[in-house]
Amino acid sequence: IGNLLVGIIKAEHNVARIQSDEFFILFPETTQEEGTKIANNIKQVLSPYTFEWDQKNFKINASIGCASFDKNDSD
Repeated sequence: IGNLLVGIIKAEHNVARIQSDEFFILFPETTQEEGTKIANNIKQVLSPYTFEWDQKNFKINASIGCASFDKNDSD
């Protein structure tokens, strides 16, 4: 999944794995609308992928939250 995310986002964006199945992506200089478009694109790219475990196939799904902030935000 990490490799897929790196392939989707631009070089100036940052992706980090924060838990086994959770990632954080920072989009500097990006509007909320642009971030939402990127999030939707990530969901579309991930949707055809599956993985097999214990002889069962599982679809990959993403739950994505977006938050925006600027240099005037204090926390």
